[in-house]
Amino acid sequence: LMRRNFKAGKGTFVRDPDFETWLISTQSRRGKTGFREFETDLVDGRWLWMTETVQNDGWMLCIATDITKLRSDGRSVRQDRD
Repeated sequence: LMRRNFKAGKGTFVRDPDFETWLISTQSRRGKTGFREFETDLVDGRWLWMTETVQNDGWMLCIATDITKLRSDGRSVRQDRD
C-alpha cells in the first residue's frame, strides 16, 4: 500500500530520498509497543494524528484523525503571538 501510494504521489509525505530505506525504518517501529501515537503529513497538505494499538494476539488497530485545521489554527495563534 505504501509503495503504491508513493509511486502515485499520494498518501504519506516521505522526506527521505530513498523510499525503501524509509519504509524499512518505518516497518521496524510498527507493532513494537502496545500503543503509540504520532503526527504525519500527507502529500496533499493534510495532517493526521495516528494511533496504533497492538493486541496481545498480534492484531493491530490503527486510527487516523484529520488534524489539519487544528495545525492551521495553531500556526495562526503562534504567528499572532510572534
